[in-house]
Amino acid sequence: MGSQGETPGSEKKREVESMKKKHLIKTAFLCLLTASVMLSGCGKPDEEAAPKEETENIDEKEDDKSGEEEAEVLEYPEKEYETLLLTRNNYSNEITIYETGLGSSVTYNRKDLFEKFTESEKEFYRLYDKDNYDTSSLECAGGDFLFFSDSVQMGSDEEYGYIVYAVNVNDSKVYDIWTGTSDNYVQACEYYDDKLYIDYYLGTVDGKSTGYNEICFKYDEKSDTFEESRLKIADIIDNATSNEIRLRGSSSGPNYKSTSFTRSYDECGFILGNNEDGYVTVDRKGNVTTLNTPDNIYVYAYNENSLIYMQYDDSYVHGQVCIFDLESGKGYPVSDEFTSATFLGQKDNSFYYAIDKTEEYGLTHYYVYRYDSNEDESTLLYDEEYVPGTGLQPGIEGFAIGDTSVCYIKAEDGILKWVVCFTDIPSAANEICELSAIDLFSYGKVDYVSNTAVCDKCGTPLEKNYYEYFILDDSVSEYADNINETLYDSAVLSAATGDVIEDVGDAECAEHKEHPDWYLMTDSVNVSDVEIFSDKYLAVNTSGYWYGGGAHGYPSRNQYLFDLTTGEILTIGDFYEGNDKDFKELIAEKTKEDFLSYDYYSSPYFAQDEETVYNDAYEYAGLESGCVEFTEDGIVYYYPPYNMGPYASGFIEIFVSYEELLGRDSL
Repeated sequence: MGSQGETPGSEKKREVESMKKKHLIKTAFLCLLTASVMLSGCGKPDEEAAPKEETENIDEKEDDKSGEEEAEVLEYPEKEYETLLLTRNNYSNEITIYETGLGSSVTYNRKDLFEKFTESEKEFYRLYDKDNYDTSSLECAGGDFLFFSDSVQMGSDEEYGYIVYAVNVNDSKVYDIWTGTSDNYVQACEYYDDKLYIDYYLGTVDGKSTGYNEICFKYDEKSDTFEESRLKIADIIDNATSNEIRLRGSSSGPNYKSTSFTRSYDECGFILGNNEDGYVTVDRKGNVTTLNTPDNIYVYAYNENSLIYMQYDDSYVHGQVCIFDLESGKGYPVSDEFTSATFLGQKDNSFYYAIDKTEEYGLTHYYVYRYDSNEDESTLLYDEEYVPGTGLQPGIEGFAIGDTSVCYIKAEDGILKWVVCFTDIPSAANEICELSAIDLFSYGKVDYVSNTAVCDKCGTPLEKNYYEYFILDDSVSEYADNINETLYDSAVLSAATGDVIEDVGDAECAEHKEHPDWYLMTDSVNVSDVEIFSDKYLAVNTSGYWYGGGAHGYPSRNQYLFDLTTGEILTIGDFYEGNDKDFKELIAEKTKEDFLSYDYYSSPYFAQDEETVYNDAYEYAGLESGCVEFTEDGIVYYYPPYNMGPYASGFIEIFVSYEELLGRDSL
């Protein structure tokens, strides 16, 4: 595995040259396939360039740029190959490394790497968890290493701190690289120019932020360690910190992983920051220039020419994708007025963003654009629509940017695939490799019911419902029709609100028109998993989210359990021979055991003692609670948010084996 943008080893040279020829042939073929390219955007303002505002020199020292030559402009593709790190998210078990020029990929599994750890390493480094809960965050890759960050307990005094460590993909050897305090959370961790750069928060003094610092490490093959290296922009960072400037990397991306200060400095010639006057730039000489950006905006990314930000409407729900031109000192939109947009990332002179539109509630359509700041032009690269049953944000999940391509995850025929789209030749997505099969499509398919209810007087949408339902294949059970009828009726009944909402007053209609998003209630339920166990039982799991205003909505989950030999729907009462009191006592005792497995700082529970936890669990548990999910080996009893813990804890899950519940090892 090579580092991002680095030159591969000599053993790959001949293969690279061969693949380049094939790649150019493929590129020409893609040109023929491409029928059209959709372009949109607004031209730069015609006003004369606005003068820059107040400038203060805080560091006269400038790097010696003598003898520096401009980079050679090469034909497409610009590099022999580059390495892209592809994951569903920072905590995914599957980690794919894709080399664009070679067209090859290799996938690593956290579990496989973790199993080679020593017992003490397994206790300290949270590389893998069987439930994929609270594991170390994957930051970047380079050389033969994957780099992770985490927050861990430091010693026996219950204090915690932040760490960055590396894992060698060949032998799972762990390398401690950096340790910080509880104040030093990691803002950026990037493998760049054969070094690992770590940007971290310094904390506060007297309630005021002290800014950020950066350190870098380089792997030394002789000592087999990561040694700290000299930072060439240390003076600029120190001066910015002393002047209360909070520096920011040039891109945050969809997972909010920022570019390092050094890379931002190298590529842009300055680093963006914030102080009490707003956004500022710190250049190679240490000059601080205040930017005349609009008020109350958040800059997602920047390059040497521009900043990209969102300008929101009065509701702060929708906004325009906007560009602030550094030369003219003016900002202007590059997307439609007040739409739903997602920033995806930045590379060189290009910004990537997605516009989502929903013609039918629940079936979101994402249109992914690249804005070229040199040409001042937005180009539609591709568009993808949600596929029921996949739970996938189409076209933007797993989004990764290369020099000549972007990659993302696509669901097709029940399989998740990594696909690539060449950014200078927008075209239909081309498959790189399969990620995984979606298990539920092995047993059938998913359909949906969507409904929107509007105000009968003004026509403003007031309620939107989307409910997916599973359709079992006839080959699985002779009672498939009965099972499917039950699932369909449940979805239709849940979504049935009618087309209009009546008895609305004129004053309410006025509010509807002025603030339509304030009065909209939404409810979505998706099929999340389908499983058959004991060769007899079909379990259909759903997850949902209701929103009716406020800081956040409310999640839900449910399971339908069917007997495939009869078509009947079953509940816990059809198996458990005890009474409700017995069940309450069992769940309460198991909940207390779970509570005792946490330390004070990691506990998801409200209560702080085992007696309170037991009593609360006894109150909430019950055979009729509906909070039971069947698995192959036992049941999961879950507590919804706010029952036993705060919203941030999510669903607190308690596992009870069938041996404990039923006195046998299976359902």
